Amino acid sequence: MQRHWKIFLLLFAIIGLCSCNHDDPEPVPTKKKKTVIVYMVAENSLSSFLDSDIREMVSAKDSIPLDCNLVLYVDAPQMPVCYTIDRQTGKSEWKTYPEQDSCDSLVFRNTLADIINEFPAEQYGLIMWSHGSGWIPSPAHQYAQKAQQRRTIGIDNNSNNSTNTGTELEIPAMRHMLDDLGVRWDYIFFDACFMQCVEVDYELRGVCDQIVASPAEIPGEGAPYHLIMSSMFKDNAAEEIAQIYYQSNINKSYSGGTMGGLIISVSKSNEMEHLAETMKPYIISLFSDTREYDMKGIQVYCKYTLTSSWKPEYYDLGSAMNQLLSSPADYEVIKAQLDRSYPVNLHTKFWLSQFFTYQQGVISDEEHLASVSIFLPHSKYDSMHYPEALQDYEWYHAAGWDQTGW
Repeated sequence: MQRHWKIFLLLFAIIGLCSCNHDDPEPVPTKKKKTVIVYMVAENSLSSFLDSDIREMVSAKDSIPLDCNLVLYVDAPQMPVCYTIDRQTGKSEWKTYPEQDSCDSLVFRNTLADIINEFPAEQYGLIMWSHGSGWIPSPAHQYAQKAQQRRTIGIDNNSNNSTNTGTELEIPAMRHMLDDLGVRWDYIFFDACFMQCVEVDYELRGVCDQIVASPAEIPGEGAPYHLIMSSMFKDNAAEEIAQIYYQSNINKSYSGGTMGGLIISVSKSNEMEHLAETMKPYIISLFSDTREYDMKGIQVYCKYTLTSSWKPEYYDLGSAMNQLLSSPADYEVIKAQLDRSYPVNLHTKFWLSQFFTYQQGVISDEEHLASVSIFLPHSKYDSMHYPEALQDYEWYHAAGWDQTGW
């Protein structure tokens, strides 16, 4: 009997010990209607604009719906940190990170995963705040040895200062990381230069519904966040962000009489494959075994010169097809699909640019403007290896470039 009693006490002790080792389950975060993440890569020359944009967001905190989350990941010339902004408390620090490269693809993925896990929602919006160069590879890319000032998206100098040399996040890597997260984004808004290009839009079609961006340069201060705040959480967020951003830049002028402005559009991801199918026969017929062609008169968003050879000419897709195609009927076929692929197409007559006379870009072919750029290979780019770099993009195969000899 005594032996049985000792065994009972031993079992009781073991059970009690085991129960003490079970950690209490952590509370499951409340799932909201929408979480918007602003990924601010500012360890570069844009760091001077960072605080003002954050202040704009805080000033509009009452526009954030109670059933939504706004999370900022900020990497400036100090340690990276995540903030939340809401109407009750304003800006609050949520999490700090050790020094890390915010343009490293795994850092990008893991940071977004942290936020998504803590702030789950039915829908997600992503704002990429930084420098940008569209699809063009970063200087570290094997095809871009001569490039010194390309910024595919973001630039992190990893030196806690404001210089523009450092790591960049290339679009194919960004697409892989976003796909790995298993989240489909309602929209991606690139508050960065040159990001509305067909190569980027096609690459990201599988991870988001819409892309808001400009095919040209944007103002250094970026979007008016105090005006677009409420729109960021709506079902038609992309369209409203583009409209408000555009309206705030109409007839904008700077010192010396330089006119600013904005070119901005919205792409629909479910139309991008249709666009590739529509473009493919024309690309094959126009560019097969052809290394030079007349591009005069086509709207460009950047000048390719000896002093800016690290960027190609970003040709407007609509303007280019209108000039290169001999048949007006063929152009109308492409235009009809462009209207479906880019239902929001907004442009002023000027935009602020470092590549044009008087720091001012000018719309010269407004009638055919699509407000989205396309890369057109040419022999003048041979030394920069741009055509080879294009092969890294799904657009290269889908649009028929792989059948042209380029």
